[in-house]
Amino acid sequence: MRKLSPTLRLSFGIMSLTMSLLLTAKLLGLLPDPSASELEARKKVCEALAVQLSMTTERGRIEVVEATLQSVVERNPDVLSAGLRQTGGSLLASAGDHVKFWRDIVGTASTPTHVQVPIFQHDKRWATLELVFTPLSTTFSLGNLASVKNSFVGLFAFVIMAGFGAYFLFLRRALRELDPANVIPERVKAAFNALSEGLLIIDEQENIVLANSAFAAKVERTPEALTGRRISDLDWRPWKAGDGVDNLPWRRARRSSESQVGVPLLMCASSGAMHSFMVNCAPIVDDSGKTRGILATFDDITEVERRNAELQRMKNELEKTNDEVSRQNHELRFLASRDPLTSCLNRRAFFECFETALA
Repeated sequence: MRKLSPTLRLSFGIMSLTMSLLLTAKLLGLLPDPSASELEARKKVCEALAVQLSMTTERGRIEVVEATLQSVVERNPDVLSAGLRQTGGSLLASAGDHVKFWRDIVGTASTPTHVQVPIFQHDKRWATLELVFTPLSTTFSLGNLASVKNSFVGLFAFVIMAGFGAYFLFLRRALRELDPANVIPERVKAAFNALSEGLLIIDEQENIVLANSAFAAKVERTPEALTGRRISDLDWRPWKAGDGVDNLPWRRARRSSESQVGVPLLMCASSGAMHSFMVNCAPIVDDSGKTRGILATFDDITEVERRNAELQRMKNELEKTNDEVSRQNHELRFLASRDPLTSCLNRRAFFECFETALA
């Protein structure tokens, strides 16, 4: 699975932090609440209309009440219907399809969409003004996508989409400017790429600051893909069984601030090919003597090791051949000096022993 780039990971992180701050501000009540303002406006409309209808009903002009209600419904898009209901339950006047829109409310409490205001005559409740409003525009509804526009959900979605894109573009430009590889002049990079052996510059956290083309080719990656990656994340194998990751030469050089020369290491490339390297590491120190990084060179000895293994195999086969020849010579000497029937020394053996004794 392909890993996300640092720019994407940082963008996701900043986006998550921004969302957390927005949610916290929402919970603390620091964000302006449009629904509260809209409810306050509806409250004032209802109170003003109730006062006007109280004065009109005292004069007994029901036709004026109905005209007033009709005018309110026509001039306010948020008002679906309006009605004046007598205490007994009969509807004295209405505007809009009030019978359809109005629903009975338990008690005298109102809701954001269904409001009832008492009308008094001579200090006695005589009727109730009923107004039906559209749902608040700041209330989110899955069935009404237009409600997203003025809701917190809409703000949340906008910040996620627009904010992530803005963060990504900004971070990509900023990281490009802050890329340590861009600080190194092109002529220095060209000189490093001209080397036949692999070369790496590593920072204190073992992140690769610069990789030349020779090393990138050996590990089957591009220099740009290696930049910013931890060198220890590559598939290194110990040369000898028992060597752990703490024995890697660049770690020893960083701990001891001393150069490590001729350290053999194995590394498995992406294709599965095994490479043998002779690694040299030198610490990069500042004016105070503190190690700030490591300069490491990697001499590929894979072919040399292959030839050494082939020579060792041929040597082992030659030794086996010499042993076989010695055995056969010994057997020939035995056959040449013994009688086939009795296995006693023959005439040839007698003369060899006699000449030795005579001398």
